[in-house]
Amino acid sequence: MNLIAISISLFFLLSFVSAANLEITSPSEANLNENFSVTIISDIAEKSDVKIYLQNSEAKIFSEIFSSGWKSSFYYVLGAFPEKTEYLLKAVKSAGDFEICAKLRKSGKTSITSSNCTPITIKPPQNSNENKPADAPNKTEAQKENSNGEAKDNEEIKNVQNSKDGAILNPPSSNLPVKSAAPASSESAKESQTTQQILSSPASEKLILNSIQKPGVSEYITSQEKLRLTAIYLFPFLVILILILIIFNKI
Repeated sequence: MNLIAISISLFFLLSFVSAANLEITSPSEANLNENFSVTIISDIAEKSDVKIYLQNSEAKIFSEIFSSGWKSSFYYVLGAFPEKTEYLLKAVKSAGDFEICAKLRKSGKTSITSSNCTPITIKPPQNSNENKPADAPNKTEAQKENSNGEAKDNEEIKNVQNSKDGAILNPPSSNLPVKSAAPASSESAKESQTTQQILSSPASEKLILNSIQKPGVSEYITSQEKLRLTAIYLFPFLVILILILIIFNKI
């Protein structure tokens, strides 16, 4: 019984010493499918094979190690230690709480000479949906710039249209021929003078009155026209009267 107890104590003591001989330096957190570095330190000077992996509570491996390409951490990196102490690792398949474990064995041997584990938390990957809020301000700024550019373009178009309308409604004096403007103004002045003369003459009054006369509306005659009409009607009577007097005198 004493031998059994001593053997068990030696086994645990050797296991503790073996674990104590291997130190693991790694981040406490990492993202899924993103590589991170793991450094191992040991006082073993012999050429050894290295196995570094992530395991869950059920001792299932959820990692890959880089050695001439990515491969499962289930396999040893042959003869890598102690020449190489830093290794690239990445978590695969799942996120959560894991342990990083490292094991050393002498090259060509199957027995483990040293091992150790340390906890690590694997976070879900930062996918495109998580990056959208960071990209959103850039999009809104671009939209604002586009809207500002469109507003400026609309204002320029309106200014061009207004300038065109102003050019049509108020043409510059430099574009008008000077020679053609003077005859037009003189002709219009002559026409206005002639129209005033026609309107000021007595005959024009009659013409205007006759032109605007309508059925059932009495004709308005000026005093000069009345005198002229009276003279016209009285002249035959005077002639007849004179003839009658001449005839009576002869008799």
